[in-house]
Amino acid sequence: MQAKIRSFLCYFSVLLINFQFNIATAQSLQLDTSSQEEYQFNIKKTEEDGFLTSFYEAVSRDDQSKPFEIIITETAKQLMNIDGVCENIKKTLNNLGPDNNLKLLKEKSNNGEKRQLYKVASKSSTLLFLMREYKDSFTMIEAEFPNEELQKVSIEKWQTIFWHAKN
Repeated sequence: MQAKIRSFLCYFSVLLINFQFNIATAQSLQLDTSSQEEYQFNIKKTEEDGFLTSFYEAVSRDDQSKPFEIIITETAKQLMNIDGVCENIKKTLNNLGPDNNLKLLKEKSNNGEKRQLYKVASKSSTLLFLMREYKDSFTMIEAEFPNEELQKVSIEKWQTIFWHAKN
């Protein structure tokens, strides 16, 4: 199951890169990871073909392993939007089987900003997605957390960190 979910994330990332535009039009959202002490993050940013991408590679302070990566992708809203991305995720999950459901955890819409936080849980991992539309930009924060890592930092804490991402 975890391999299928990772394949989905790889497929989705390739889908994002296939758009051919020259300028990233979105402002960078950033995660405040200072509230947890279990991980150090190596942050790398790239800008390519109209997509601004930030990679937060988690490094365990205990054993220096790299158990997961948080990816923030931003682009123009006319290229991607919450409804279209959710529909594609649901179709992919339906192909993986009935045990995989996209669950809306939280949503907010005010002052031209729309945010939705989603979760997909499996036996071995949990995927978390925050999608945000603001003015002309679309942002998605995504990560797949192995269940054993959620013993160190709970999914509820990650949900709070994702939800409070800011420019």
